[in-house]
Amino acid sequence: MQKLSDFVPKNLGLWEKPSDFSTSETDLGDHYVIYSQNRDSNLLTKSNWDYIVKSLDSHECDYQGDEFYRISHFSNWAVGWSENIFIHKDHTDLLIIADEIMGRYADYPVLDDEDYSQREFEQFESNVKETVESFCKNGERNVDWSNREYFEDYWTLKDSLAAEVSKRLELIGRGIGYYESNYPRDSDIEDVLWDIGIWNNTNVLITQVEGIAESMQHYLSNWDYERSAYSKRLQNLELFSLKPEVNQIEEEFISVNNYCLSCNGSVSIDTIERKFSGNILSERCI
Repeated sequence: MQKLSDFVPKNLGLWEKPSDFSTSETDLGDHYVIYSQNRDSNLLTKSNWDYIVKSLDSHECDYQGDEFYRISHFSNWAVGWSENIFIHKDHTDLLIIADEIMGRYADYPVLDDEDYSQREFEQFESNVKETVESFCKNGERNVDWSNREYFEDYWTLKDSLAAEVSKRLELIGRGIGYYESNYPRDSDIEDVLWDIGIWNNTNVLITQVEGIAESMQHYLSNWDYERSAYSKRLQNLELFSLKPEVNQIEEEFISVNNYCLSCNGSVSIDTIERKFSGNILSERCI
């Protein structure tokens, strides 16, 4: 084992107790502080903490004990609690390891890229699921809960929806690492749900219109679906050199229309812009 006189850490400093920390430990003055984390630490700090602890714990040395290597817990009014890794100034073996680690940390703050990436991925997937569920429930009137690919029933989301949203966020450059908090924005969630076809789709708009019409005492006829030119071509492929998969972006229908059986007032749903208009929405039935 090296003597302390043979090694002086370049990347470590001896512990100095901050005035706003509370601890019953008073014998830390001869210890180097290696790294710390607290209640509010981010993913990177937690990843680095675990890497350092595993590296130090895996090292076999001639002498063990809390007097040489310890993890101490402190109370703090701002962050609730803090943990610090300490190594005694005479524990040269571990100081060499810790000094090398913190030297790498100074050059590049991610000590374990694989671990950190996995934590980011898991956090993002969890945040997407939480955000999508909250967004759908807060905007329940705009969601097509009848879609059984993504919903078990009204108010219950399948895991497939969060997975699809996450995939599409990645495709548009809004995936892991894009958001500072790793939480997707509501506006991006809305765009993706719109693109998937379950946000303000035709089924949703029809339900909304029927509710408004009923409140205005209109009695609607059956809905008339006006097909798009693309849809008509698909129904007559023998007349057009067009394959079904050529342009799936185009809508099957361009509008859905209805009228009141009593007053003949009309309503139309634009399925491209996903909005509706008509006099029965603002005028009561005669």
